[in-house]
Amino acid sequence: MAMMFGSQDDLNCIVDISLQGASSEQLCLGFRVSMTFFIGGVWTSDEGYVLKVKNEKSYYPMPSGDELKEYQANGMIPSPLPSYSVPLWDYAFGFSLWIILGVMGAFAGIKHALHKRRVAKLEAAT
Repeated sequence: MAMMFGSQDDLNCIVDISLQGASSEQLCLGFRVSMTFFIGGVWTSDEGYVLKVKNEKSYYPMPSGDELKEYQANGMIPSPLPSYSVPLWDYAFGFSLWIILGVMGAFAGIKHALHKRRVAKLEAAT
């Protein structure tokens, strides 16, 4: 398992849109999941809607207010915005350090309990 440090974004497309980026790149309406790592995943957060550049790991912030309403009125962004859910995999990866520590703690507890049981049986036999 590779150790990771810092932050990483996972960008996911929900639906293709007709709006294009600043360099005429194709966009999709998507969402961003941000993960923070220190050896393993420490934290995961849903950062909401973004305009993801298709086939790249970059995005534009989601427009808001009147700008969003204008894009929706022109049919460039869906209205209402489609719902989405963060994949379970992103949560598992983003909180992996805590999962690893929990498994290690459970393993240590079981090992300790089995050792105590073995010692108790040996003492009872003598």
